Amino acid sequence: KKHWFLLEALRRLPANDTIIFLDAFDNLFQRPLDAAVEAYYRLAGPFAMNGRLPVIYGGERNCWPFGHDGQIPVWDLHNKSAKEPRWVHTIPKEASRPAPNNITYRLSPTEFVENRHVCSRWLSQQHAFDESRGIATLGKAAPFPFLNTGTFIGQVASLRTVLRKVIKLYRATGEFEDQALSTLNLLQNPTLGFVDSTAAIFLALHGHDEREDLERPLCRGSYFEKANEATPWVAPPPLQATMAPVFGYQAAQPLQGLTPPALRVAKGQAPPSLLHFNGAGKLHLSRCVREFIAEGVVGPFKNASQIRLQRRLHARHAANEPLDMLALFYYQAPEPWECTIFDEDRRKWQLYRYGTR
Repeated sequence: KKHWFLLEALRRLPANDTIIFLDAFDNLFQRPLDAAVEAYYRLAGPFAMNGRLPVIYGGERNCWPFGHDGQIPVWDLHNKSAKEPRWVHTIPKEASRPAPNNITYRLSPTEFVENRHVCSRWLSQQHAFDESRGIATLGKAAPFPFLNTGTFIGQVASLRTVLRKVIKLYRATGEFEDQALSTLNLLQNPTLGFVDSTAAIFLALHGHDEREDLERPLCRGSYFEKANEATPWVAPPPLQATMAPVFGYQAAQPLQGLTPPALRVAKGQAPPSLLHFNGAGKLHLSRCVREFIAEGVVGPFKNASQIRLQRRLHARHAANEPLDMLALFYYQAPEPWECTIFDEDRRKWQLYRYGTR
């Protein structure tokens, strides 16, 4: 459903605006928003067509939601008569999670691909693209080569095109998994987008190896390196409830001056802008939120009025009074956290939502 709603939202925006889409409950910004936008233009710029930049999706280690046994043959797509693959890619054991089914997809009037062959077809295409960019070699794929729709970035015009084609594929195939549809769409239309396979923008944490992946352990204390700041950050006054981006919003410290660890598997590359706690990566989410709160870059969700509300709900529950769904949410969530996308510059939110600063 998110593609339908996103397409509707994009109808009202200028064609050249840049949009970042994130799954709502398992992403954390760890660098300023501008860093993600700058990386997008740098990566997508060389592949612009007719003045439009391609969409960049987050990458991940697992090929989901398709069937596989963890061994993915990589073929030369220009050699249709090849009897053997160029090489075989192994999905790390901690990340490998197939989704077995027997669907056959129609990519064109004369071309069909079975679900269990999509991973091979995708990796063959993505790897050839990554080789052309110098970030992969024969026998060694980029670290995050498979598409993940929980994070993507693109210009409005490009996203409209991509979303319309994805919806068209849904109608043609009956496939409801948006990640499957987006993968199939780029197999059909490779110039419309590609995967951030070195996590230059989005780092997907399903299958994360705490000992090997990052230069410092993920949210185990001292995650951020701090620059020497001559002037300490002072929190602005609270927003009025009607002007807040989310209920209970409290301003948090900007991410400028804080440096997260870089990826060891992407030498010389700046740290990713976002952490995506997809799949088994959610095991790290609460720990990271606590560390981000301790650093001041995520504001705690609850304020005094919410604490009073939760106490009243506890009293109602103790008296066996019924609670509606919203009340149950506040009652059962002892440590909820705010949406943090606008923490760095809340004025941008006010400008977008209200047209004022």
